[in-house]
Amino acid sequence: MSAPVDRLSDAQLRELVGLIGEADTVGLKLTVPDEDRNAMVMALGLDPPDAYLREVFCFDTPDLDLERAGLVTRARRSQDRPDDSLVKLRPVKPGKLPDSLR
Repeated sequence: MSAPVDRLSDAQLRELVGLIGEADTVGLKLTVPDEDRNAMVMALGLDPPDAYLREVFCFDTPDLDLERAGLVTRARRSQDRPDDSLVKLRPVKPGKLPDSLR
């Protein structure tokens, strides 16, 4: 498998846990290199034929100006599901968001 990525510091982990407590939901996502995909599928006990296909497109400028400004933009095509798009603000402190945005 590939080399692990840098880990969060203790201070970053404490901040993350505090923010999770303010959130309505938490989603975990990971990116698996192609050469590790089969091992990951087996380790997680997934059944690929039960999966659905998705194409995800992320948008930014060549200099990553949107990321630097705290914006994440994405469009997604999904098999047997409606297509969707989103714009996220990052970082976000959930407890400081008005209910109308949550």
